[in-house]
Amino acid sequence: MIQSMIQEIAIRWHLKDVQSVRPDLSDEQASIVLNRLENNHDATIGINWEVIEIVADIQYPSAEVTEYDLSDEEEVR
Repeated sequence: MIQSMIQEIAIRWHLKDVQSVRPDLSDEQASIVLNRLENNHDATIGINWEVIEIVADIQYPSAEVTEYDLSDEEEVR
């Protein structure tokens, strides 16, 4: 069996993929994250779950990302 030569592929990410990493995002917010991913991704890394999470957190910082509890840190003198 001879297979035809593949000349192009496309990998698709969906709003629900973004929302599976960040369920707090609306459809509109997830769409904005997808747009940023498409237009600004590093071709040597590509788009993966970790990249999606990082871009979503940069675009829409969650309370977990922005809260910083100094009580757990040792005092530096």
